Amino acid sequence: TGNAIFAGSIGMNGETAAANQLDDYEEGTFTPVLTGTTSASGVVYDTQVGLYTKIGNRCLFNVTVNLSNKGTIAGYLKITGLPFTNGDSTNAITTTKASNVVMGDYFKAWAPVYGSSAFMYLFMVKENVNTGTSQMDTDEITNDTEFEITGSYSV
Repeated sequence: TGNAIFAGSIGMNGETAAANQLDDYEEGTFTPVLTGTTSASGVVYDTQVGLYTKIGNRCLFNVTVNLSNKGTIAGYLKITGLPFTNGDSTNAITTTKASNVVMGDYFKAWAPVYGSSAFMYLFMVKENVNTGTSQMDTDEITNDTEFEITGSYSV
């Protein structure tokens, strides 16, 4: 008839080792910001929402960024403002939906969370993996570009 509150951590199946205990759970919001590696000014959003759930050392997140004016962005595109610093650059996974972008021969967007940071660079990926990826810059977005990014990373 209420909340269960534990003074320590939660173990399953009789597990007692500290490394196998759940001792951290958190939900919250954050404000994702589309910027460039050099600078950004005048960016205006229709939607700018970040949601996260942290379970143990894993942060799961959803980002929605819809622009109404891309302003002036210099350098490669990145989204800053993630709620935690990434603890393992090899363990960041994202799926990205991009609308109203100029991608040429590229077929999908990708946004890895870099190690020891709280941001994602935006990349364009060609359908044929052998032809590589390219970092996105201001030429690839429009005043009404939309990004929906779902992912997880270690913290």
